Amino acid sequence: MENASGTVQQAADVARKHPDEFISALLADSLDKAAEVAEGLERGLGVQPLKRLERLWQLSGTEVAGAFGVSRQAYSKWLVSGIPSERVKDVGLLDEATMELLANVKMDKIPAVVRREAPNLGGWSLVELLKKGDFQEIRDAVERTFNLRLVQP
Repeated sequence: MENASGTVQQAADVARKHPDEFISALLADSLDKAAEVAEGLERGLGVQPLKRLERLWQLSGTEVAGAFGVSRQAYSKWLVSGIPSERVKDVGLLDEATMELLANVKMDKIPAVVRREAPNLGGWSLVELLKKGDFQEIRDAVERTFNLRLVQP
């Protein structure tokens, strides 16, 4: 029993450190099932919001740091030590938008969606709004896009 427990722990460690590779190996015969499991894990796990933003929007740490007007080194410190209190609201707005995208768009389509220029954004894309640091508008735009109560009479 002890050996099985160790094996499970090793698998959990691999899954935590390399989730994409773990899921691919586990479900190699069904890419659709693997994508479904990955989306479920992304929603269910307590993934750090900034890392989720990087991964799902396919952004570099440098790009995210630039959106907040900080150096890559300062941003790296946020990932290790926590988000500064004056930035928690902005990170929360981005995470709300990211989770709304995840709930309504296939995970592999999110990078294209956030890069697409949209008329309801004045011809800007969500990534361009991110680079401008317009976090509230990003959250509001995603909400307007997917909240049926806002578009139905």
